[in-house]
Amino acid sequence: MKRATTDDTRTALLRAAEQIIIVEGLNALSSRRIGAVSGQNSTLITYHFGGVDGLLAELCRLNQGPMLEEWRMLDSPLPEGDLALDHLLIFWLRPLWRSAALTPDERALVVLDEIASHASDEVREPLLKNIVIINDKVLEICASLLPHLKRSTLRMRIRLIGAMTMGNAPRSTARNPFRKTRDMRYFHASLAFAKTGLLEPEYDNHFAKLARAVRVG
Repeated sequence: MKRATTDDTRTALLRAAEQIIIVEGLNALSSRRIGAVSGQNSTLITYHFGGVDGLLAELCRLNQGPMLEEWRMLDSPLPEGDLALDHLLIFWLRPLWRSAALTPDERALVVLDEIASHASDEVREPLLKNIVIINDKVLEICASLLPHLKRSTLRMRIRLIGAMTMGNAPRSTARNPFRKTRDMRYFHASLAFAKTGLLEPEYDNHFAKLARAVRVG
């Protein structure tokens, strides 16, 4: 019988934790549950990661790290003219469709969302800091491409587009547009939606007045 290596054990623990987070949510995660799902002694979590928080920090690194690497494209020069915004949207949104690090049929964003929402501050803060850095970078580029829009408007639209990509698009990669056997309609639709949202004129006052005028019930 082949003896499990240190890497095998670490991977088994990480994969089990990732699957629990995806299927049951972070609140279902515990050392005992990870041990049961992985088939490993739960004390090995402390040995390999220093505890559950250390394991979650490693899951963050594995899932967000490839995104951060792809987001380096945001530092690349954009083409001149009408294609500049299109390239920006591809560089920004494509990493959000990545598969989970150890569960290829699910999206990494699901894992990161659970950790960002429910993990300890020590685990969450580096993850959220990276998100803020990327959003600020996208905001600066958008401000240069769309100077007629207020920065406050752009910031809000960027947040809404990010939320749309995470929540309304398929959270499972059973329809991941980057798997060779799948089509890219969801990704194309997300790009079109994002571009329309960014190019929309300032209508803040219009809808504020309209919302007050429309009666509900």
